[in-house]
Amino acid sequence: MSDNEKWHIPAAFRVTPKLSTEKEREILAASDAQQKEWAEKSSFAAHTPSERSRANARIMIDALESVPELSNEQMDILAENYAVLGKYDMAAQTTASAEKNAIYNKYWLAVWQDESEWCKHNEKHKFIKDNIFSVKTGKEETLLACNICDMWNVAPPPKNLTDARQVRAAHRAAMKGKSFNEIKRHYRK
Repeated sequence: MSDNEKWHIPAAFRVTPKLSTEKEREILAASDAQQKEWAEKSSFAAHTPSERSRANARIMIDALESVPELSNEQMDILAENYAVLGKYDMAAQTTASAEKNAIYNKYWLAVWQDESEWCKHNEKHKFIKDNIFSVKTGKEETLLACNICDMWNVAPPPKNLTDARQVRAAHRAAMKGKSFNEIKRHYRK
């Protein structure tokens, strides 16, 4: 094909055909609205790893709920996916294991407990047990635990834990891409 020639695409296959009637414009607008709605609901629109894992959990739950009889292993998989979505009550009801049932119930109680309720032990005994999705707030939350009495609660972490987390993040950023010997030299200074 020479530089003077142009591609001829049939009208039926053109990306932006000329819309001659009002009905065609309405159909195109309805199609655009439907595409936008699907994009918002799409699991591919998830941006963070936790959003993607929740989207995958929804897909797995839909698939497993369509199976008429589930084995114990499949029930445990279903329960784990409910837990990813923050539905610890449903996870506790679904699991076949008594141990996992107790753990899911403990998560559920921690999510719905008031964040001001805490054991009488000092702040220094708190530690971040997990980052979980809370159905109460509809977002990722920090699950704190006491290392003495093993009390759990979903609450903002205390300042000493956030400071330690920031220090670790700064160290990771400073050491990223460096060899083991370079890191050793850095800390010997």
